[in-house]
Amino acid sequence: GNEQMKYYLSFGLDQNQHAVKRSGYDRMTLNSNTTYSLMKGKLDLGVMLYYSKAKTDVAFVPYNAKFGAGGAPYYPYGKLMDENGNALSMVRDLRSAYAASSVANGLLDWQYRPLDELSSMDNTVKDTEQRINLNAAYKLSSAFELKLLYQFTNSASVGRNVQGMESYFTRNLINTYTQVGANEVLSFPIPKGGILDMNDRAQSNHNLRGQLNYNKSWNSKHQLNGIAGYEIREFKVLGNRSRLYGYDKEHATARPV
Repeated sequence: GNEQMKYYLSFGLDQNQHAVKRSGYDRMTLNSNTTYSLMKGKLDLGVMLYYSKAKTDVAFVPYNAKFGAGGAPYYPYGKLMDENGNALSMVRDLRSAYAASSVANGLLDWQYRPLDELSSMDNTVKDTEQRINLNAAYKLSSAFELKLLYQFTNSASVGRNVQGMESYFTRNLINTYTQVGANEVLSFPIPKGGILDMNDRAQSNHNLRGQLNYNKSWNSKHQLNGIAGYEIREFKVLGNRSRLYGYDKEHATARPV
């Protein structure tokens, strides 16, 4: 820039891969800052713009196998995969024999295979943020300065957690609420299909401040500083959480419960 205008511009890109498969964090940021000096330096204006967009692929958290009332992590030397690369089941909530017989009894497969969980979930959070800062400073005299500052921030977060019918969470929930009717006919109050959890949040903020500064020095020994100001704010948050059952990801449809 020059004496009348100075500017700053930056761009950032993050791509983080986590240790767990299908998890990570990507972010893009754009930032600019421009200042103007007018009226022979008596008036200063500033404009700052900020934008960011991020996506988080939430890591898969394995369920713990339970033993007794206290519970315990996976038993020692438990195998997740056989010699042919096929996922193996592990104890979770139910006796192994009962879980293995679920399909023969008309239920969904009730066995828990940790490796299969990696491909049966799709849990993402998308965040965006926009921010504007405006400021003006006018020198009324050698001692008085008038400032006006404004900030606007708008952000949104969209969370989507799709747990397909292949996931243990969904199969376990459907089986748990299965009912036996007349003639031992099974009914499913929770419809077959995936489960979609949505968690959305929007936030906006306005901040306006007027300020009068006083700064006076004399005789190289004395200094007097003073500030008087007034500030107003408006802050709004809107959130929504919901769940859909019987969710078909391909056709974006769900079934009533």
